[in-house]
Amino acid sequence: MTVEITLKPKRSFDSVSVQPGSGVASISPDCSFTGVIMGGSYACRFDVTGKPTDAAMTVNIIAESTPAPHALVQAEVHHLTMTNSAFVRSTAAASKHTLMSSGPSSK
Repeated sequence: MTVEITLKPKRSFDSVSVQPGSGVASISPDCSFTGVIMGGSYACRFDVTGKPTDAAMTVNIIAESTPAPHALVQAEVHHLTMTNSAFVRSTAAASKHTLMSSGPSSK
């Protein structure tokens, strides 16, 4: 599945990256920005491949900044969840019944 995101940040960040979340096997190509400024416009297009065992995929958008020297890094996270078209329902979960015939026997 191809995804395109457009960011218009309301504050500045040292970096912003798109990272795989639950149900995601891969994201290609990498999507990240450095020196993100308030009011700027950033766009990225990438392909997301889901794990066949998960019905949905979550992509995380992580924004990080260090407000002052020696301060803890602050992070802002947004989650995008989408349907996984690669999902394969397990047949092991379905119940199976076998009917036995007890028809007339030949002697």
